[in-house]
Amino acid sequence: MGGDRGAPRGGAEAAAPVKAAVLLAVLGTVLAASTLNLALGALWLAALVGVRAMRGRVRMGPALALVLSAGLGVVGAGRGWLEPPATASYGEDEVAWLRHRLAGRGDVPRPPDRRAGLIARLAAVRAEEGRSATLEIERRAGAAVALARGLGRLRGRAPTEVHALEAAVRRLAFTLTAPEFRDLDARRARGERYLGDLGARLDLAKDDAELDAIGRGLEPAVLASVTLQPVREDLGRVDDATRALIRALGGRDLRVDASVILGLDDDRGETTTTTRYLLEASPPVRIARLVTDGLHAAGPLDRGRASVEVVVDGGPPRAVTGSGTMEPDAPARRIELVERRVRAATVAPLQTTLRRIRFEAVEVALDHAARPLLVTLTLDDVSGVEALVPVDLPPPRLSELSVPRRALFWVSTPGTVVLTDSRDVWSPIPPAAPVADPVRVELVPPTWVLRNRGYLALRPYLYQPNLAALGAGVGLAACTVLLASRRRALAGARG
Repeated sequence: MGGDRGAPRGGAEAAAPVKAAVLLAVLGTVLAASTLNLALGALWLAALVGVRAMRGRVRMGPALALVLSAGLGVVGAGRGWLEPPATASYGEDEVAWLRHRLAGRGDVPRPPDRRAGLIARLAAVRAEEGRSATLEIERRAGAAVALARGLGRLRGRAPTEVHALEAAVRRLAFTLTAPEFRDLDARRARGERYLGDLGARLDLAKDDAELDAIGRGLEPAVLASVTLQPVREDLGRVDDATRALIRALGGRDLRVDASVILGLDDDRGETTTTTRYLLEASPPVRIARLVTDGLHAAGPLDRGRASVEVVVDGGPPRAVTGSGTMEPDAPARRIELVERRVRAATVAPLQTTLRRIRFEAVEVALDHAARPLLVTLTLDDVSGVEALVPVDLPPPRLSELSVPRRALFWVSTPGTVVLTDSRDVWSPIPPAAPVADPVRVELVPPTWVLRNRGYLALRPYLYQPNLAALGAGVGLAACTVLLASRRRALAGARG
């Protein structure tokens, strides 16, 4: 009889190391999850307290919770309940999420900041005054006069458009010969000094009276003595009349597109920006030359290493300078300018209250053209007539982003990710809109512990609330209670 009573105890003692190993594995899993996100550890603790309280009322409560958790996994996997949530920024943890929503309740809208509004107005006026350089104005005016002189033979084909263009050119010539516009450089310098003085006054303004005076100084009537707006308006009329003439002769406006491909290399700490500008004319219009001085007039101060290639009518690419006049061997229908620029990446560590592992955040500002390209057009059936038109390049569309394999965590623009053998390639969800603001990219730290297939599979469930993480937390808590209770029972039996 004594031997019979000892047999169960011996079997339980033999199973004790296995149960201890399982308990250690459960606790190790919880510890690893808590290291990645403390919110997961808090979820496990809350579930542990709940399961222990349930055990006090229902003896089989922990086993029931474990069965329900496993059943949720089996049923939910087949019905799509356990799909991973959409990835959000690593910087938006659960504490920030809660703080944002609590702070947003009961807020009273703030009145507009007058100083900020004046700063924006002043910046807009400065940008507008800086759009056209003196050399560009003179080049456009000279081309308009030359075009007007050769329009006689086109009068029979488009009399209304020819008359409108001649009238616009005469008005432009009258403005440029007026005493106040004879020295454009001097007038521009006076305007820059005037706007600089307004900016200094705005920095020192202390009351509404001073802000009112600065606001009056930005009114069109006050700026009339220093602005180049009349010249820009006359040039705009010439441009409109030129385009109307081209349409009357059978042509259409140029098709213009700008796209960019970004590449991040965190080993070298560099970003590669490949910007593609496309200009395409429709018959009978051809592109005779481009003036690309304004192509890189805006963008990050750190220009980096750059190379520019041109592709004419689908031919082989050839290297060109990034500014100046680009003239193909013969007038072309389609011209692509491809610029590749390598810059040092500005990488900032990213860490939150509950997410203690430091990720990396990179902001990439996309280049954009501050001034239009000057494009000279010709017509197949009209020899010797050239029309110069300014072409505003649109903000570039981000078409692709590539980073090292398994490194991409989040991009500020919605898109999809495809994993290749060496890179993670992100593409925007169509239709892709132009990107005006800097693109924020968040990367997983460059370590094999996090850049592996297992972490990649689990990552969607670690940082956003989801049913799978909730079920796993409850199941681990129930397993912990069951194993810990049996170990105490075994310890009591040995005693």
